[in-house]
Amino acid sequence: MRKYLLLLILPLIAFANVGKITALKGEATILRDAQNINAKSGQVLNKKDLISTSKNSKLQVVFNDNTVFTIGQNSTLDIEDFLYDEKESKNNKVQLNVLKGAFSSITGRIGKLNKSKFKLKTKSASIGIRGTIVKANQKIIMCTSGAITVTTNNGSTMNVDAGYKTDVSSGFPTTPTAITSLDIELLEADGDGEENKNNLKKQVDDTQDDANKNKTEPEDTTLTGSSISTDGTTQSVTMQTNKVAGTLIPESSSLVITDDTGAVTDQLTNEVITWGHWADDTSKKWVAGQATSTQTMDNMRNATSTVNAEYNGQAMGTTNNGGDIKIDTNNQVQINFSLGGGQNSFNGTAKFDTEGGQTWNSAFNGDNTSANTFSNSATSGSVIGTNVSGGAQAIQNQSGNIKGTFYGSSTQSVGGTFNINSADSNNQATGVFKATK
Repeated sequence: MRKYLLLLILPLIAFANVGKITALKGEATILRDAQNINAKSGQVLNKKDLISTSKNSKLQVVFNDNTVFTIGQNSTLDIEDFLYDEKESKNNKVQLNVLKGAFSSITGRIGKLNKSKFKLKTKSASIGIRGTIVKANQKIIMCTSGAITVTTNNGSTMNVDAGYKTDVSSGFPTTPTAITSLDIELLEADGDGEENKNNLKKQVDDTQDDANKNKTEPEDTTLTGSSISTDGTTQSVTMQTNKVAGTLIPESSSLVITDDTGAVTDQLTNEVITWGHWADDTSKKWVAGQATSTQTMDNMRNATSTVNAEYNGQAMGTTNNGGDIKIDTNNQVQINFSLGGGQNSFNGTAKFDTEGGQTWNSAFNGDNTSANTFSNSATSGSVIGTNVSGGAQAIQNQSGNIKGTFYGSSTQSVGGTFNINSADSNNQATGVFKATK
């Protein structure tokens, strides 16, 4: 009888232990079952633990899925929920609440396998991740790798790419701006006295003043890419732009820039890759950027060892029966590349809903053997929604093409066009995609 009881208890213990403290500077406490415990390095943590740091303290946790989470001084982390099951990944889930102070998070396995189940909250905002590194406090949220979606308590949402930040102190996320090194210092000073914060703020202001005094003439920048029409016709596009104070302003009136919510903007906040539509035809989409050099790609393909890279992003476009593609949290593009070591292949998925109620789910794979471009050799998946006759049905889509280009000096991003058709040829989705490591 004792043996059977032990077998039942062991799994419960395994799921109760969610990670451990791997580093501690200063003092911290853990509130567990209404009791305060002095934290120490190496200590195992449980679900529902409430961890608080003191002044001039810092604590790092590594969870069982290798998520690395660090909280700064005078901060509080609530491990509301955590389940990591290697055998049944569909059960994985995370809910971490930072009730006070500053933190940084490096996504582990759950954030890569179950992105929608990785939930991160502050008092004023929720953060959706797509394989990323986040640094934040209760006012400023920064993305230093990957991409995030920030939603404030009133439901306002903003997409933030790597290298950018948004301010949620007003209750609405601001348009993302570039992160500076002093932004990081200000964040890490969270919880200090106002005097220290004001000193750092003055450094930021002084640095900005110096930058304004030393402005140089605008640099010409060329972005290259592709455009696609609703009938699937593609063509090359080139944007001649001026680089001014870290942003890009288009000279061409034929191409309209949109941000990651689909809204029209007059500036490019990411010079590596961007997208939009044509001025005379909003259904005709384009994507462009600073293409990775062919030499860089050749070096990666010809390497003796294999490098695996995962890109996550979104799609923008339209369908012939379901209306425009929604750019929301259900809109996800993921592409996995294996380059070098004789591999040089890729596979991926594209999932999105449309304004007319359709749900598209496509999978594709192909090879990357030359230059800085790639294209698929097979597409499969399904379209669920309204057919031509007006009835709801599931239709298999079995044909289509995905064409893309690597962008950035070190292949930071990929982007391109897609044209996917259902087997009966009655449903078609066309548009562009862009994704970041």
